[in-house]
Amino acid sequence: MPSEEHEQLVQLLLDNPTPDETPIEARREGFDGLLLSMPVGDDVKESEVVDADGVPVHWVEAEGARADRVVLQVHGGGGAMGTATTYREFASRLSRGWKARVAVVDYRLAPEHPYPAPVDDCVTAYKWLLAQGVAASDVIVVGDSGGVGIALSVVLKAREEGLELPGEIVGFTPWFDLTCATLATEADAGDPMITKGALQAFAGWYLGGHDASDPAVNALQADLKGLPQTLFAAATRDVGYRDALAYAEKARAAGVDVTVETFHGLVHNFQMFANLPEASKVIDVTAAWVDERLSNASTKEPVS
Repeated sequence: MPSEEHEQLVQLLLDNPTPDETPIEARREGFDGLLLSMPVGDDVKESEVVDADGVPVHWVEAEGARADRVVLQVHGGGGAMGTATTYREFASRLSRGWKARVAVVDYRLAPEHPYPAPVDDCVTAYKWLLAQGVAASDVIVVGDSGGVGIALSVVLKAREEGLELPGEIVGFTPWFDLTCATLATEADAGDPMITKGALQAFAGWYLGGHDASDPAVNALQADLKGLPQTLFAAATRDVGYRDALAYAEKARAAGVDVTVETFHGLVHNFQMFANLPEASKVIDVTAAWVDERLSNASTKEPVS
């Protein structure tokens, strides 16, 4: 059952809806302002910004983070909003809960820089991590919302280029079917956080005229064989909930280990609101999954 805090958020969203036709500039201002209002804990080091072969990457590290556990964070915002700076608070919770160092990619945004720019930047950052001596098996590629779609495209591109693939993929309230065919309407889902019309606008900005059915941008159309084990934290009230289920079915058929942790009655991107009990729970649930998978990987004997 959703918490009282979650339902208060829902009511706030219902009382202050964002029209589908809201321009991207106004959306960015509201989105960034909201995320920047959330304080970062005192246990988090000041972000170190590095040049990853031309792509800005912000390192976020809480006390106790392990050197051998690295998150490549592909932030959400439909490929058109968000920055590494605005995602520092969420990155700090990942670092603290997962005991990992988090590299947040400050990729170029649509519509000024549509696909493939966001994917190219994140692939460059992944290659840079590997060049720094980070083992691919120690990397967890993380996305939220539309960032999950970009993250999956990054892993598919890495496979295409013959790179060693990351150890795990984790997605929070994922959206990645840019045809928007799997989306529920907000009336059906009851999700005041985002509407089908808004996601269609984000898809248009991100694609910039590119084919939404191209497997390079739409993981539901791709060959998923050989992709890393994957965890989705999905919310049943999210208009994009069906994306997680559709991907899990397709990936499992291709032999990929996929877990879908379902959060009943919650809205899209609930994990971004640090004051919600459910936001703490999802970090704990995903941390347990990461710990188990990485522990299992470290105990496997090499194949001779």
